[in-house]
Amino acid sequence: MKTIKVIWQGLGGEGIKTAAIILARTINQQKLFAQSFPEYGPERSGAKTYAYIRISDHEILSHYPITKPSIVVSTIKDIKFDCYHILATDFLEKEAQIFYFPAQKIAKKFKVKYLNLPLLGALIALLEKKYQLDATLTLNSIKKSKKINPEIIRAGYQELNSIL
Repeated sequence: MKTIKVIWQGLGGEGIKTAAIILARTINQQKLFAQSFPEYGPERSGAKTYAYIRISDHEILSHYPITKPSIVVSTIKDIKFDCYHILATDFLEKEAQIFYFPAQKIAKKFKVKYLNLPLLGALIALLEKKYQLDATLTLNSIKKSKKINPEIIRAGYQELNSIL
């Protein structure tokens, strides 16, 4: 497997760092290697933030920001890479390598304000379809907690899967 490189971008306080950590931890339980780390400055909530994820079948020795991603997941409309993009919007549509994803609609359905979990579900669907990641194993290994409702992630997965 070639290393899959994911950039999450959004604004501080949107939960992108948390989503990246959740994905990396669940991938590490599957005989694969994953790492996640955030990049942000001393700014407060609302400043531009990044989280990087690498997924591979061999040990990952790189610990620097990703400059050539395989996938970008974003809550802000900033398309500057030639790769797959999942953009949080108000509608569901596929346009070449860009997936416009109604994360807000799913979040409202579950009465949460953060878009990170619906977007995580969409990312898992794309990883399954394009990179043969075992989505069932990934989804089943995410445990319910105060901050994590796996049903929100499943809803995001099912929504994006409907247009893949």
